[in-house]
Amino acid sequence: LFANGVGPQVPEAKAARSMKLLFTMVALRVVLAQEEGFGNECHDDPSYTELYDDLTTYLGKNPLNAGGDGEAWLRELMRHDKLHCRLAAVRLLEVRDVYASREFDWGEVRREALEDMEATRIAMLNEHL
Repeated sequence: LFANGVGPQVPEAKAARSMKLLFTMVALRVVLAQEEGFGNECHDDPSYTELYDDLTTYLGKNPLNAGGDGEAWLRELMRHDKLHCRLAAVRLLEVRDVYASREFDWGEVRREALEDMEATRIAMLNEHL
């Protein structure tokens, strides 16, 4: 099957880039959820830690999906003025790696995508034939 008509990147490379962005988003959600529970019982807002506040502020100014490149977003976070934000970037890299290598079910994604495409194919053919 010839699939070079989609541009300079092969489809697998585009999918890999999307997956890395997804894993970065998952890692960010994990770290933010962890921060919501750390040492915040003395603050008026129970979801406040300084890192949580700084990460959500950074995310508001630099949306993760704006450029579609989670690695560029992490590189910029590693250059943040505050040390705890730079350390959080390292933490995000580690969480992302663990999730992608140990937690994410690659087989299930393939299976679900193929099953969904097959169901769609059958439904659309039935509608038009």
